[in-house]
Amino acid sequence: MQPGPRVAAGEIAPVPEELVEALVIGPVAEATRRWLSGTSGTGLAQAARVLPDRIWCFLRPDPR
Repeated sequence: MQPGPRVAAGEIAPVPEELVEALVIGPVAEATRRWLSGTSGTGLAQAARVLPDRIWCFLRPDPR
């Protein structure tokens, strides 16, 4: 299987596409689900501040 264009360009770590989707969408979807259900003490604004950096930690390519 060929790497995706962002992996090939060195923009993100060599992670299978399915895992990229899980890493990006999973935390956002879960934070939203909890917020909508009223079971989260974390607001969407806080999630929007915190999650991007945490997600990027997993997707950042290794330094060459």
